[in-house]
Amino acid sequence: MKISLVQLIIAIIFLGASWAGDLSAQDLLSRRVTLEVENKRIKNVLAEIGKQAGVKFSYSPQVVNTSRNLVSVRAEKEPLKSVLEKVLGSQNIRYEIIGKQIVLSKPSGGPQSLNNLQIERSPSVDRNVTGNVTDEKGEGMPGVSVLIKGTQKGTTTDLDGKFTMELPDGPVVLVVSFVGYTSQEIEVLNQSGVNVTLQPENKYLEEIVVVGYGTQKKVNLTGSVSVINSEDLIKRPVGQTSAALQGAVPGLTITQKSGQPGRDGGTMRIRGVGTTGDSNPLVIVDGVESNINNIDPNEIESISVLKDASSAAIYGSRAANGVILITTKRGSEKGFSVNYNMYTGWQSPTDMPEIVNGLDHMNLINEAYTNTGRSPLYSQQAIQEYTAGRQTDPDRFPDTDWQKLSLTEKGFMQSHYVGVTGGTDRVKVLGSLSYLNQDGIIPNTNFKRYNLRINTDAKITDKFSTSMDIFLRRTDLTEPSAGTGYIFHWMRRIPANQAGVLSTGEYGEGWNGDHPLARAKDGGLNRENAISSIINLNLKYTPTSWLTANVFYAPKFNLPHTKSFSNTIQTYRWDGSPSYAIPTRNSLSEQMSREWYNNLRATLAVDKLFGDAHKFDALLGFQQEDQRNNWISAYREVFLLPDYQEINSGNRENERTGGSAEHWSLQSFFGRVNYNYKEKYLFEANARYDGSSRFAKGNKYAVFPSFSAGWRIIEEPFMSSLSKVVTDLKLRASWG
Repeated sequence: MKISLVQLIIAIIFLGASWAGDLSAQDLLSRRVTLEVENKRIKNVLAEIGKQAGVKFSYSPQVVNTSRNLVSVRAEKEPLKSVLEKVLGSQNIRYEIIGKQIVLSKPSGGPQSLNNLQIERSPSVDRNVTGNVTDEKGEGMPGVSVLIKGTQKGTTTDLDGKFTMELPDGPVVLVVSFVGYTSQEIEVLNQSGVNVTLQPENKYLEEIVVVGYGTQKKVNLTGSVSVINSEDLIKRPVGQTSAALQGAVPGLTITQKSGQPGRDGGTMRIRGVGTTGDSNPLVIVDGVESNINNIDPNEIESISVLKDASSAAIYGSRAANGVILITTKRGSEKGFSVNYNMYTGWQSPTDMPEIVNGLDHMNLINEAYTNTGRSPLYSQQAIQEYTAGRQTDPDRFPDTDWQKLSLTEKGFMQSHYVGVTGGTDRVKVLGSLSYLNQDGIIPNTNFKRYNLRINTDAKITDKFSTSMDIFLRRTDLTEPSAGTGYIFHWMRRIPANQAGVLSTGEYGEGWNGDHPLARAKDGGLNRENAISSIINLNLKYTPTSWLTANVFYAPKFNLPHTKSFSNTIQTYRWDGSPSYAIPTRNSLSEQMSREWYNNLRATLAVDKLFGDAHKFDALLGFQQEDQRNNWISAYREVFLLPDYQEINSGNRENERTGGSAEHWSLQSFFGRVNYNYKEKYLFEANARYDGSSRFAKGNKYAVFPSFSAGWRIIEEPFMSSLSKVVTDLKLRASWG
């Protein structure tokens, strides 16, 4: 028989492929496994083997009965092949290695020895499978996603909930998902058709809530905690994140005292005023104390508001007014994605008082004087001259709308956010850049904010993982040096019969030299700039599934800079002669600060389930914080060149300088214990031992405890008839 060169090459290729496949399976089966279990469910045993050997098991419920199949195995660094014989041999289950996946099945010819089991391989051939997806009412669901697990290959259902797709030969797992419904994984063996029924997703029962130094299921909370998701925040076009919380949480009140760009943040109060000093709640962003207005709402994943002592006591002395926990978005292993969000618009006053014109003002003033027994301020002749001269000589007889004159800007604002996420099962990264530019309705009022965030998560080994977050922020605030309060005060106080702007373009007298428009446009500017950064470094070690250790370090740096120049404004009488020059001397004040903050924390967490009923969680932690602030300031007057606004260009006669520093530290030990029985009876205890450098010796340390308990009545058998109507019913009590 003659063999051509082509036939020889083909034979060598197939021989090599077969040899490589056998070698790969041999390498997999030689991996070492250590196991010691007794009367454990085979499902849990297979999961532990897969974790140690780095393999995945695929099987159907018909092959492995997870509720009945119990095994006892003891192996000390034995090959995977030997361990599989011990686990599967007594269960009459065969296995086949496909890549890094072990497929389990029942032998068709009765019990066989795994050693003598011969696996007949067939070439991978695509086959057609049809299916039908229905909801809980049995109606077809259109637009349902059907994907082959671990791939991007898939399809969607038609208007009747039906689908057809090609599957590779052999066992395949389909992932069936739809928004608002619980996803299902369906194993397809040799059947040509599948029927799937999706059930509505009860998010409340499975919702995870961020609490102090950890997370809990919402249904198991015994403290008062409210949660806000990012979708609720980004819909609100506001300049400051605190304003976006208005009306979002019961018990949290937000009061805005100003609409000025950069100063329109809200004053937050959780269940009223809790202390005589600073009544603001403690704000924690990714584990670091921060200002809620420092971050863009688009960066936020969720916000938890701890409203009572039982939930907030773990934060100690600073939690007297409640705690707001903010978690930012992180990368995803689902692949690369880009998110862009923007809004733009104009702001205008919503409630403007109606101001009387010049003639009405004169008549009403005279009436007020007469009612108090005095002579009228304006004679009848003066009123007649004003009435006749308003149209012909507006400089001498002005009728000024001071509100309209001062509020000349449109209040244009724009916000842009770009977020990029990507990653694998080992590394996940999120990078975001946001920009806010907000103009005011008063001249020379503006606020700009630039945020850059990079959140990175890395899985070093199965037990070690780490994360590093970098946050950079810059803000620029511009306002008249006299302040917006001055502008609003005088534009509503100066009568309409006082000149605002003369026909020559010069400023009128205003009110004895006080002129809101002049001070806003030409009275000098106050500029506040700040550059800040936060770095989060976190190392996580999980030696077992129920024990986790964390070490966390987060330095914070802030460089605020304030520069305020007050310029002299010259006003003029109606005939063009100078009247007032306020202030008599121009001046410049400047201040620079440097703030450095350290936050070191270590925690040890236990999360253990005993049997199927007793759930025990415990947390122990240590935290060390310290901050040092330094500032210097300078002041000079009489700047001959007002456009050159630097300290050295001013007169040294009345110069002033200043500077100071402060330093504080806080050392704390904290802990928490949680217990629940079948998620029906709940108990939690918290405590924090705080020591502050701000107090005298002997009074530095104090303990802040709390206790809470809950009873989920809905889980009782006598409530089963109401379970479809009442989703949750819980009785709880707390002290702290």
